[in-house]
Amino acid sequence: MKEKLVLVFLVLFCAGVGIYARFDDYFAWKKQPQNYFFNKNPLFTSYDAYYFARWAKEKARGTYKAGEVDPLKYVPDNYITENMTYPSPIPMQSWLAGEISKVFSVPVEKVALYFTALSVLFVIPVLLHFYSCELPITGLGTALLGSLSLIYLIRTSLMRFDTDNLNLFFPFLIGALLYRSLKSKKPYLFVVLAGISTELYYWWYEHPNLILAIFVVYGILAIYEERKEGLKKLAVYGVLSNPLVLFTGIKGLVYQTYQHLFLASKTAVKTGFPNILISISEAKHFDFGKTAILVAGNKWLLVAGLLGFLALLVLRLKQVFVFLPFFFVGLITFKGGNRFGMYLAPFVGMGLGFIGDLVSKFASEKFKNYAKFVSGAVIAILILLSNKPSFEIKSSPKVSPALAQDFTLLKRITPEDAWIWTWWDYGYAIQYYSERGVFHDGGSQGSPKTYFVAVSFATPSPLIAHNVIRSISTIGNEGIEDLMKSGKSPKEIKDLIISGKVSGNFTHPVFWVFTGDEISKFAWISYFGTWDFDKKRGTHLYILQLGSCARAGKNIVCERGILDTESGILKLREGLTKVSLVAIRTSDGIKFKRIGTGKGLMVEFVPAKGRFLGYLLGRESFKTLFNQMFILRAYDKTYFELVYDDFPEMVVYRVK
Repeated sequence: MKEKLVLVFLVLFCAGVGIYARFDDYFAWKKQPQNYFFNKNPLFTSYDAYYFARWAKEKARGTYKAGEVDPLKYVPDNYITENMTYPSPIPMQSWLAGEISKVFSVPVEKVALYFTALSVLFVIPVLLHFYSCELPITGLGTALLGSLSLIYLIRTSLMRFDTDNLNLFFPFLIGALLYRSLKSKKPYLFVVLAGISTELYYWWYEHPNLILAIFVVYGILAIYEERKEGLKKLAVYGVLSNPLVLFTGIKGLVYQTYQHLFLASKTAVKTGFPNILISISEAKHFDFGKTAILVAGNKWLLVAGLLGFLALLVLRLKQVFVFLPFFFVGLITFKGGNRFGMYLAPFVGMGLGFIGDLVSKFASEKFKNYAKFVSGAVIAILILLSNKPSFEIKSSPKVSPALAQDFTLLKRITPEDAWIWTWWDYGYAIQYYSERGVFHDGGSQGSPKTYFVAVSFATPSPLIAHNVIRSISTIGNEGIEDLMKSGKSPKEIKDLIISGKVSGNFTHPVFWVFTGDEISKFAWISYFGTWDFDKKRGTHLYILQLGSCARAGKNIVCERGILDTESGILKLREGLTKVSLVAIRTSDGIKFKRIGTGKGLMVEFVPAKGRFLGYLLGRESFKTLFNQMFILRAYDKTYFELVYDDFPEMVVYRVK
């Protein structure tokens, strides 16, 4: 009875700490609802959340059409090839949220808020497994660091509404069940439960390569332990896991390994077009120090945890063998994207906890329980103190309330069959709020279409931008692939598209949407938009936001710096820089004033909602259509018509 109470306490403690670290943000949000809520509902904190939320919303209102063409995704290719369909079946979390939303008549956002708590469920199978293996402190370390590591907290933060919420739960649950199938008197009960859990895992996170990896390690352990009987159990598990999924996993394993270990760091993909992955934050590789902070809190804890896990492999390999595929996934963080650190954190905690179990093992029988308590307490305190930032960091919405309002308005100011031309980040959000088709989004940003969107932002030529938009609206990615198959190089395809030689008339009205977040992203947008196919690189064009500005004598004082209008010296927090030209947007157009001497950078001032906003930029950045059409609202009426101006939130043009 005492042991069961200890187990319950550990589950409640680890889960409670994880839930507190996530939901304390909500109370901070409630104090400033104008920054975190839209229509009294909390806003999502990831781009992909809008993907799952749209399906949930459509499920709740009965408009979800599994397997049919999705009119909002990846236009015009969804109409050209008809392969952009509603997922079939609907993603599990969308189905769950949609059903709950419908039954209880609550918005999807309110359901998503409580889905955040799912992220700590993995502590239950972890603690049960290691408790049954007589490694209680190992279980504590795994559960506590797993739920508190900064990278996992970021990826399962409040209103994240993404698959990561259960992406530790299912692997540890399946592994624990498969291990019990080799130790229990009712082994096939656990095989069946593991098979059912695997099917649910695949429905939740459609990655057959991970299912295959679980199958392989279980097969090795089962056959090693029980020979023929182990082979029978493996066969039953294979059937329950769906042989087709396992077969598909072979191709998926090869592709995922190539993508995350090799492709993510390359500037160009095999086709010759720039690799968009290098600009995506979660796919970026960090150095050892930063990785250690994200995974364990500091490098000393990371090293100690990895050494402890190595000792665990040597001394108790069988108890953790079924979890090894996800340890290797976690190791990708040292070579590939930082997001894989969420898989590494539990194993680092596992190693730390095992050190505690080893220490307590050497205590005399009289003091063994005391030694376990002290060792467990020390490990828990080390993890809590090292991961203090996990309690301090505050999650923020990806879409501001003002922009959510603008996206909702976009539905009213554009026709139902309109297509939206913009950068990919807000693709899912536009589909969710505006219910309008987009050219690319968070699931399709890797195609050459993204490169051509970047070209339209970075070019100074309205004609080129217009030709690009017309061409992509006509031929889509399918047309680009056909040109590549015919032997055209990426450079030749670019020349055809910017010249308008492959363009046609619009079948749908197209609207070019600019949003304020694109200023901070413009360095990468312009890098792709200025891509040199021979040198395999582009040029980062920067636009630095100076914030609100006001005149004070000969100076113009901005939130981020002070400009001396006589000398042209701009004092920034980062240091001094030279400015030689000032551009001011007025009701009569753009007015210029030379200041100082030389050929320094330039500053532009733009009125916006009762303020003057300042921007520091170079001459090349100034000429780009992004700066001209969004910040200055200077555009060629031959090709574009301004239909909505809510600068600095959103500006919309109709493409003629």
